[in-house]
Amino acid sequence: MADPAAPTPVSAQVVGNAFIQQYYHILHQSPRLVHRFYQDISKLGRPEEDGSMSITTTMDAINAKILSLNYGNFKAEIKSVDAQESLDGGVSVLVTGYMTGMDNIQRQFTQSFFLAPQDKGYFVLNDMFHYMNIDNHHDEDHAPTEDVMASATPEQVPKVVPVPENNIPEQVAI
Repeated sequence: MADPAAPTPVSAQVVGNAFIQQYYHILHQSPRLVHRFYQDISKLGRPEEDGSMSITTTMDAINAKILSLNYGNFKAEIKSVDAQESLDGGVSVLVTGYMTGMDNIQRQFTQSFFLAPQDKGYFVLNDMFHYMNIDNHHDEDHAPTEDVMASATPEQVPKVVPVPENNIPEQVAI
């Protein structure tokens, strides 16, 4: 019988919703504090002007990057928050919405987070943000997805993938 005093586990969706509410509030009201959601091993991905994704690590660098983007001048309107349980008790969160700047132009965005568990709660291990409906990557450095998929050779695809699960063999052949 379960211990009646034991707390009921919180669903991934509840964790995701609570995190998103806090994150965007602090992002727009006190952007200088947002880096506290991260740790030095965190990775923050933001689009560059050419459409490529830059990756920032360490709390100091993440703080500098967030402050350089002037999120205090924007307002986020969240349209959806989807969350699911993930590896080792983590929570994967996908957000869609609109950012409105000082120019009153709404830009649709999507942002994904991986919230890794820590002693008290979670921290952002991975964060990727992308504006939608922006077609500014026509250069040759960005191949269409079909070309990327077709260019993988059999030597680049692993033949055996380890799957650590209870009643599943140690390795599963593809």
